[in-house]
Amino acid sequence: MEMEDKTFKLTVLGCRGSVPVSGKSSLLFGGATSSYRVDAGDEIIYLDAGSGIYTDRPEEGKRVSILLSHWHIDHLVGLGMFLQKNKLKADIYGPAEDDEKAAALLRKLYSAPFWPVEMEALGAKVHALPEEMDIGDVKVLSREGSHPNGCRIIRLGYMGRSIVYATDFEAEDGAEKRLIKLAKDADLILYDGQFKDEEAEKFKGFGHSTPGKGLEIKNKSKAKRLVIVHHGADRSDEDLLAMERELREKDTNCWFARQGEELFSLSRGADEGLLKESPEERDEYIRRTFGRFLTDDVVRKLLENGGKIDSAKKKVTMMFTDIRGSTQLSESMDAADFIKMLNHYLSEMIMIIDSWQGNILEFEGDAIVVVWGAPVDNEAACWQAASCAIALQNRMEAVNRWNEEQGYPAISMGIGLHTGEAILGNVGSDIRTKYDMIGRNVNLAARIQSYAKGG
Repeated sequence: MEMEDKTFKLTVLGCRGSVPVSGKSSLLFGGATSSYRVDAGDEIIYLDAGSGIYTDRPEEGKRVSILLSHWHIDHLVGLGMFLQKNKLKADIYGPAEDDEKAAALLRKLYSAPFWPVEMEALGAKVHALPEEMDIGDVKVLSREGSHPNGCRIIRLGYMGRSIVYATDFEAEDGAEKRLIKLAKDADLILYDGQFKDEEAEKFKGFGHSTPGKGLEIKNKSKAKRLVIVHHGADRSDEDLLAMERELREKDTNCWFARQGEELFSLSRGADEGLLKESPEERDEYIRRTFGRFLTDDVVRKLLENGGKIDSAKKKVTMMFTDIRGSTQLSESMDAADFIKMLNHYLSEMIMIIDSWQGNILEFEGDAIVVVWGAPVDNEAACWQAASCAIALQNRMEAVNRWNEEQGYPAISMGIGLHTGEAILGNVGSDIRTKYDMIGRNVNLAARIQSYAKGG
């Protein structure tokens, strides 16, 4: 008998605000505007339809619903092409007094001279977004937020878990109280942090918020995690990483969204027991048993199989990194200074690798060994690995700026990437074991790294 799908998963398709951006300064956090895909059993629900929605491909046989927080263009720009490309009969919900007024607002955008295909031809049904409704087994609640021309804050509940979406939100008194109530005990809040905390007064009335205010709301609502979204179009990866570090120094259950990452994923079935644990208990078990450097997919795989992963020969993408001349540096520098410099470098690299869903298999001194596509299959492995490598090299400029401030020498790093078959599995004994990869292609990836020019 086929098992009922009870997956609850949130994927970031786009997390920029105002306008899409591109270029090497936005490779890590992405440049597409707001759109988030939520998989809940047989339901696919999109939160907003910014440019990020365009690249998504909903599976056949699942109902598609699109919840619009408000009508500003950066949250709608991907809608028309997404519907046309996928030939979808989706249900669209937006804030309005009734269905006709909601449809009229979309018709203004999707009609001449602004768009060649009219809304009726796109085949979607448009509805007013009510304060409460059910989409299948998903409980949807929405409340008025605080943004010029209006905006809704939305809560999705499924299988006893919940996600709250608070984009384009300014924490004025009434709206803040509504959000705290709506987000009570939520598993995750997506929160608008477009401005820095010190910019709040300067941009008062713009309808956006700050990471610090998001943390305050997380604590007051007793939500478990906070993810900052709606990144300013002028914020580089370096800017956002600095803002994220500042926030995480206050609370490690907070971070900044990155385009393409899976923020929240639970499934009932093989890991049903995991769902019964609190997130805090789960995180503590992960930290204690598996460390900080495996993705949630790998951890779930381990937990499903009692801490073991079946051996397999499969096609994966491998990455080896290494600091050039590290042996000479270690001999010429004070030991404490060298370790401090190395740990800062590694912390910067680890954050980027994690954001691109890489699984760190090993640290060999200053070298890092990473794999994509194992033990969990990943169709985007090659793209994620290549994007990660570019982001790592781009980050070296900031690493060396920090080194200079500390009086340390500049360093360079070589990277080797290769895709091919490898044998993967638990290697070692009952006393000590690790997940590792072996084979000719692994050796080739390491050799490529040794010939790569440092950067």
